[in-house]
Amino acid sequence: MAAPPWLAIWAGPRATIRKIVATNPRRGAHATAVVTGALGFLAVSMFARARMSLLFPPGVVLMGTIVAAPLAVALLYAETLICLLSGWALGGNGAMVQVRAAVAWSWTPLIWISLIAIATLRFARVFRVVFESGRIEPILTPAGRFLAAATGILFVWGFVLSAKGIAEVHGFSGWRGAEAKLITLAVMITGALAAICVIAVGYEVMHALRLVIRR
Repeated sequence: MAAPPWLAIWAGPRATIRKIVATNPRRGAHATAVVTGALGFLAVSMFARARMSLLFPPGVVLMGTIVAAPLAVALLYAETLICLLSGWALGGNGAMVQVRAAVAWSWTPLIWISLIAIATLRFARVFRVVFESGRIEPILTPAGRFLAAATGILFVWGFVLSAKGIAEVHGFSGWRGAEAKLITLAVMITGALAAICVIAVGYEVMHALRLVIRR
């Protein structure tokens, strides 16, 4: 009996993506994004509570989890488009639906990161507080070091899965897939920073306008 894609992709990313694209490239793409977004927000909210003692009301956590799901789908399409264009620029020939499948299934490690984080944060203490030079410093416990190590390893392997998946659907080497992935990350990070700058400038402009109006 063949292993399901969310397990098979760990050992054979290119073969798994090849099979998905050949049978049903739309399989599980949206579901993977939704689960990634929802679990990711839940894990982040629990980490914020453990790291900074930020306790979100249950309603806020529930609403954030619900909102994070469609946002993850939007992020999936943004990453897919950039991967598609960067792949074409590097000589690839992948189609939109194929690249989307590769991107979505490469998010599998993110789901496992969230699950491990949720379990660790729920049942173990990941930080302990110490006083150094008159300041409160949070220090990682053994459970915290385990979570950090697991997160780092899974992030790296997630990059490998993504690079191999992109390479498969674009029809070029894994190294070229890594190049396309790095271009995608650079574009997305630049776009996020630009959006933050625009929001910050807009806020300052609105604040200045309110002061002028009050006068």
